[in-house]
Amino acid sequence: MFQKTVLQPPPTETIDLIKSYNEFDIQLYDYARKIFEERLSAHVPSIEVELKKFKFLIWLSTLVKWLTKSRETLSVITRSEGQTTK
Repeated sequence: MFQKTVLQPPPTETIDLIKSYNEFDIQLYDYARKIFEERLSAHVPSIEVELKKFKFLIWLSTLVKWLTKSRETLSVITRSEGQTTK
């Protein structure tokens, strides 16, 4: 019913002609990519610092929650021991 059509790559001359017509587009793309990569790499260290700060704050928050819970537990234990000794 259906026949599968196998596409052949265009001849080298055609590719070269397309590249010549798009020479300025290709140069503009390469220039824009270079600027993008430079700006991105300039921000990577600051992004890494912010990520470390964020991870530290998460760790600190977890520690505070754990200490608060431990203090509450200790308080309950201390109160219950004080009640049994009276």
